[in-house]
Amino acid sequence: MISIITVCIIPCWTLYFVSEVQAQNTSDDSVTLRCQTFSMTFTVGDANIDSVCASTSDSPLYKNSGGFFVRTHETKIPLVYVGGKEDRLEFASQDGIYHVEFGVATGKKYLAFRLLTLHGFECGNCSERVTLTFDLPYPRRGFSAWGLDYVTDVFSDLRTMVCWPCVSGMKKLSTSQAGVSDPLGAFALFHADNADEADEIMLHIWGEQETRFPKIADGKWSYAQAKEWLTRWQETFSDRSRGNISVEDFKAPEAIDSLKKMVDRMKEADVRQIYLFTDVWREGFWQSKTLNWGVNTDLFKNGESDFLEFSRYVRGKGLLLLTHYLSGTIGFHDPKYVENVADSR
Repeated sequence: MISIITVCIIPCWTLYFVSEVQAQNTSDDSVTLRCQTFSMTFTVGDANIDSVCASTSDSPLYKNSGGFFVRTHETKIPLVYVGGKEDRLEFASQDGIYHVEFGVATGKKYLAFRLLTLHGFECGNCSERVTLTFDLPYPRRGFSAWGLDYVTDVFSDLRTMVCWPCVSGMKKLSTSQAGVSDPLGAFALFHADNADEADEIMLHIWGEQETRFPKIADGKWSYAQAKEWLTRWQETFSDRSRGNISVEDFKAPEAIDSLKKMVDRMKEADVRQIYLFTDVWREGFWQSKTLNWGVNTDLFKNGESDFLEFSRYVRGKGLLLLTHYLSGTIGFHDPKYVENVADSR
């Protein structure tokens, strides 16, 4: 699975994590965060995590290893655990410039961290790019991280990095600040011995933590709702058999009729998906005179209304309609975004 877990935050921030959980005080100067599968202990004054232990083993997976750091291109500044109260854990650099606070929500088999505020990362303190990181070393031992919102990225390779983008020029940023509507970032950390266990834990995270989820008709989003949604998704999309249609496959003026006949044949062949290439549903591979999403009116004479009618025809056959799409390019003669005179800006 995964190893180095790095939480990155780029200049101009201050980190706060609010917790819904039990942080168990093991002594006056240490705290242990615990779920069913692993525990993590921090000790006041230590720059490294005191220990990370799996519930199935007597030996620590990590001992005096990993933790929170401020990184620049050439330096790595450790953040020591300085204590906390109730459900908050605080970390700071020894020179006092950087200070972060976390809250931790504990699930049965995961710990979830949510960013509330950051101090000391404002641009005036930094002559170069600065990031905040959380590291667990070594590319093994079954740990993974999962970003819980669209501002939190997780990169997994030989190391896992959880990263938030920079908020330039902000001296302080918090969830209570007026005018701030975007989330500040959150991630969950979990330990699994195999892929099936990891999938199950991630379903619990998705259903139990504050994160994005599909619209549901009624009821509250939960683990049960997440599991039911995933089952429906698998039933719909597990069969990826596909029939590809390109412009050479039919000719005008009977193009639409030919297109529908091809759908009928694919239904008879037990194909699940109909895939239209860009030269079918819009102007061409790279469009020139139409909008990026503009429908091919040589084929669909009435534009979007004809395209939607064809889509309903495909769905009526119990098939799925897919379209090939390229990154949001703007054609040289785009009718909406390109004018005869260049914009001076």
